[in-house]
Amino acid sequence: MFNALEKEIEGRLFQTKEVLNTLNQFSDDLIFSNFFKIQKGLLFVAFYASIEFTVTNTVTRFLELVSENPNKPSRYKQYILCTILNSQFNAIRDCSKGNLWDKRAEFMDIFLSEENVKVDSTVFPSDGINITAKQIKDLWKYFHLNGNALPDGIEDFLLTEIKNHRNAIAHGRTKAAEIGGRFSLEKLDENSKKVEAVCWHVLEAFKELYSSHNYLNQ
Repeated sequence: MFNALEKEIEGRLFQTKEVLNTLNQFSDDLIFSNFFKIQKGLLFVAFYASIEFTVTNTVTRFLELVSENPNKPSRYKQYILCTILNSQFNAIRDCSKGNLWDKRAEFMDIFLSEENVKVDSTVFPSDGINITAKQIKDLWKYFHLNGNALPDGIEDFLLTEIKNHRNAIAHGRTKAAEIGGRFSLEKLDENSKKVEAVCWHVLEAFKELYSSHNYLNQ
């Protein structure tokens, strides 16, 4: 059910490991070169790419699976309805004053309906900001996921640091060499392992959620 996605995540994590393995083979006279620092800085782009791909595509895959066996709204736990009824919430938000009460009535008709509700797998519960610990913690809340949102030993700061450095490089505010020069290979290798742990943690949480049907009222 999630096999294809697992392979895609593995591929992105492997790219980062390959860069680190190559950098670790550089001779001593090259480790202070600008090229070496650039490659270290660009690792933050790869770190962030792995996290964002994993988080967004795991949610999409989960909703795709849920959409294959839809239920009536009352069968779903309360917070996951924020995602499942997204289009209905948006219809109320975006309608004119003249249509407001009609849209409210339509919402209640769907909410209390005995008919199965259509699940849109393209919806991602987000504030539109890049992925950090906050967005992952929001997923734990809105999808009723078990356990902690982050693996043991991983602090919120790591994801914020990765996001900030990635954005600084991607938007041209800071040179990759400048950021890369601040980090040792040992520290980047440690970060790589933590990013991998976050990715698998998110995927496994959603796999367990789907297999246990814990998103449904019992």
